[in-house]
Amino acid sequence: MNKLLIYLLAGLLFSFSSTKNLVAQKTDLTNQWDTVRPLANPGKGWYHHMLDNGIHKYLIQNEKDLTGFPGMDHLYLRLAWAFLEPEEGKFDWSYIDDIVDKYVPMGYKISFRISCKETGNVKEAVPFEIDGIRYATPYWVVKAGAKGIERPEFGSPSWTPDWDDPVFLEKLDNFHKAFAAKYDGKPWVRYVDMGSIGDWGEGHTWSSTRV
Repeated sequence: MNKLLIYLLAGLLFSFSSTKNLVAQKTDLTNQWDTVRPLANPGKGWYHHMLDNGIHKYLIQNEKDLTGFPGMDHLYLRLAWAFLEPEEGKFDWSYIDDIVDKYVPMGYKISFRISCKETGNVKEAVPFEIDGIRYATPYWVVKAGAKGIERPEFGSPSWTPDWDDPVFLEKLDNFHKAFAAKYDGKPWVRYVDMGSIGDWGEGHTWSSTRV
């Protein structure tokens, strides 16, 4: 009991002596704003829809409009699947690679959306029409047995796939694998968004089936 009391007293004396040696520290809470370096915030900032609603609609007429825009660091490419796989297993990456070859050396990154449904009568939103019907999903997918409907939108009939159709999903999955084999791991890829389903790849069907 006496030893325990001695230990307690010794501990108290040590703690009191330690507090005497403490020096009050001041903390500077002044805001320090970095006005020089840009904030690294993925997905934020300026980018240009270079391919969107047609493969030539938003191309740059004057390069200075792009290069002179502060904070513009990547280009967004949205184009129909039918452009990239006109025949099953045969791919045409030139729509992408031509832009990559030109703008990546200038410091721009590239983002993607590959759509399976485009609407409207915008020229070159899809590569071709069959009997007046526009196909963002390659027509060979339809010939392979994929189900869908033809529906006029904005004065231009187009084909909408049945999004759950097994043939459609199988062919789309094969395309995704080929796309990944081509571009996965490239240092200039900023992101690929989920754009396979819905009108313009936006995940809704308000202008077509309303499903």
